[in-house]
Amino acid sequence: MLAAAGCKVEYVTKYWGFDKRRGKCYLFTERKRRVIFTNLNQTISDNFIYLMQIVYSYSPRVEVRGDFLIHVEDIISDLLKYSELGCKTWLVPEEVMNSNDIVKSAWIRGFADGDGGVSGNFVILHSINKAGLDSVSRLLDSLNIHNYILGPYGSARAYKLKVDPVRYGELIGFVHPNKKVKLEILVKKLS
Repeated sequence: MLAAAGCKVEYVTKYWGFDKRRGKCYLFTERKRRVIFTNLNQTISDNFIYLMQIVYSYSPRVEVRGDFLIHVEDIISDLLKYSELGCKTWLVPEEVMNSNDIVKSAWIRGFADGDGGVSGNFVILHSINKAGLDSVSRLLDSLNIHNYILGPYGSARAYKLKVDPVRYGELIGFVHPNKKVKLEILVKKLS
């Protein structure tokens, strides 16, 4: 979920603080970073919070407009060791590429819940990151799920990864409720 939809923000804060030991004020500088993830679907949001609690025993702060803020440095460092975040730089982590089918399916499901859907007779995954979609395509190939990439399209140079919906439904599926229903209807139609 975080790969393409997450955003890493780094910033510097400066503030005046009083040092009790020396009895003086000093200008302090701190480097900070956060990870921000946005999703407005309640099911996806609840699933994200659940996974953060299981993996890190941490509940991210949720902003009013659906932004999740992660500001614990140890968690950020752990997340970033698997993949760069952001729409143009993410790749499927090597740990996922070399893992079992359950982990591979879970990673694809998380990505598709955010950046995928059902259109026509296919599951379609969207991205402006061709290298990222290439790595998802290889992951799908390792699960014997037929897929191919089309594009680029438009001024954003976006790409589409078209995926066999029947095999995708058998092995991966969606958590997102609307996408889940659309996939079930399509699979019934094609079967």
